[in-house]
Amino acid sequence: GERLLLSSEVDNPSEDLPGIGSAQLSFVAEVRRVSRFSRLVLFVSAALFLLCCLAIDAGSIIILTLVFAQPFAYLYFVYWKAHRSDAVLDIVVKMFAIGFWWTTPVTAILESIVQGIVTLFFVMGLSLQEINWLEGGGLGGPGDPATDLDTSDGDRDAEYRGTVRASLGLLLLLCFCLSFLVAASVEETMKHFIVRCCQYTQAPKNQYTILIYMISGALGFATAENIGYVFGYSAKNPFHGTSRFATELIILGLRVLMPVHVICAGIQAINTSKRDLEASIRAHCQSHTNNINVIAGFKEYEAMAHFVSCHRFSWQL
Repeated sequence: GERLLLSSEVDNPSEDLPGIGSAQLSFVAEVRRVSRFSRLVLFVSAALFLLCCLAIDAGSIIILTLVFAQPFAYLYFVYWKAHRSDAVLDIVVKMFAIGFWWTTPVTAILESIVQGIVTLFFVMGLSLQEINWLEGGGLGGPGDPATDLDTSDGDRDAEYRGTVRASLGLLLLLCFCLSFLVAASVEETMKHFIVRCCQYTQAPKNQYTILIYMISGALGFATAENIGYVFGYSAKNPFHGTSRFATELIILGLRVLMPVHVICAGIQAINTSKRDLEASIRAHCQSHTNNINVIAGFKEYEAMAHFVSCHRFSWQL
């Protein structure tokens, strides 16, 4: 099928194509040269950001601002300050937007489907009683109402704790498979497609051009993911005794200290720059996806294993 055409020449033919090598222009001048589509993306994103700020408290506004400050700081030092003449700002904006608005939800849907299939095989290794509890009785039918009334939440919790203790090894193996075989593979492949599945009217100038585009897409994906982690986990308050603002700040700090998506984007760019963008997608993906799955998998596995271990420790107390 046709692929996305990233060029100001397509949706803004009245303006000159913002080519590579305009390092003398100011940021405002560069923004004025981007395509109408990129301007629309920037305007809509800014409007949504302001609407979110009106709906949340001051502490969450600070956290949300810091979430976006991280990718902008990366792009400033990696792209604008160091390799401004190697990439087009218009495409950088579009790559970030694709990673943020498109790749993130598509990855979430695809990852959920694959995770469900993999988890099903592990659940089949448990007893029918354990399956009935994990699914709330859904796989075992409605059950006996009288028995259900006599079953307290404390009994169910005790049963679940026993299930987890007895199957801790299986759960850790499940976390390993979901991290390395599912999450890492799906996320890194979809991030690679941000650059791979686009058609360009200008050939990459050098390896830094590909690097900037890869990092831009990865930062867009990571930013959307950070929003989910920060505001999703803070609602559950995993750090007992801390305020919501402190919890959000701690989670964001941990995410900033582990820029896995940026690192993997750099590895992808190194391999992508070794061959033409129009090479076979199967051979192209195979050459580097396996290498970065280890890095991304460790991040996912550490998070899942920490979740299981912490819950087991708290139950023992």
